[in-house]
Amino acid sequence: MSKFPIVDYDDRYFSDCEHSREELLDMQQKIMSLVSSGSQDIVKDMRKVMDVNDKEIEICLRYAYSKGFVDKERVNRLVYRYFAASK
Repeated sequence: MSKFPIVDYDDRYFSDCEHSREELLDMQQKIMSLVSSGSQDIVKDMRKVMDVNDKEIEICLRYAYSKGFVDKERVNRLVYRYFAASK
């Protein structure tokens, strides 16, 4: 199971995206760095290190969760907290 890229964007994705491919790949690297450091709230920590909209962070974290890189817990009906997966 490959860790990177977490999300493999195709060219169609960027027709309606405010970020470049390079920015999103950089975001993925930063997310994996936060996972490696044991972050307990990856969305919150990402907001401190990079200016990327929450939608892009959430998409990446959903993929990371499906690949087993992060765990999540429900904060309320619509919001999850993503954190580094237990080893």
